Amino acid sequence: MAHARTAIAANPRQFGRARPWLLEAPAETRWSLSDDAKLFAATFLGGFLFVSILIA
Repeated sequence: MAHARTAIAANPRQFGRARPWLLEAPAETRWSLSDDAKLFAATFLGGFLFVSILIA
């Protein structure tokens, strides 16, 4: 007889019933222009490298 889920699968009736975790308040993170510049530079260089390898 085949079962619908494996033996190691979690019981779906227990989903969302875990004890609540008490977490510390997150530290305030400020947006800065350098973060966006780093993201843009990494994306640009990644795309440039990808296209360079694709063309070669």
